[in-house]
Amino acid sequence: MMVMARAQKVRQVDFLHPDGWREVQVVWRLAEGGYKVRLSLLNRHGERRLGYDWHHGKAAHRHYRGAESPYSFTTAEALVDDFARDVERLRSEEEA
Repeated sequence: MMVMARAQKVRQVDFLHPDGWREVQVVWRLAEGGYKVRLSLLNRHGERRLGYDWHHGKAAHRHYRGAESPYSFTTAEALVDDFARDVERLRSEEEA
C-alpha cells in the first residue's frame, strides 16, 4: 500500500487591520519539494488588491492593483518580506 505524502502548512495568518483591510497568508511546503502559496490583501470592501500565489500548473506570480506579473521566488522568508513591503506601499497609495 502506497502512502501519499502531504503538504505541510508552514504559515497561516488571517489579520484584520483596524481600518478594515484584511491580510490572508497561507504557505505550504510540498512533500515533493517547493511551495504552494496564497497571500492576499483585501480592501475594506473585500476586493483583492494584492496577491502573491502559485500552484500546480502556474508559475509564481504577483497581482498588484489588478495587474499580474511574474514573481521570482527565492525563500519563504523573502516572500513574506516582499509581501509586507507591498502591503505598506499599496495601503499608502490607496489611502492617499
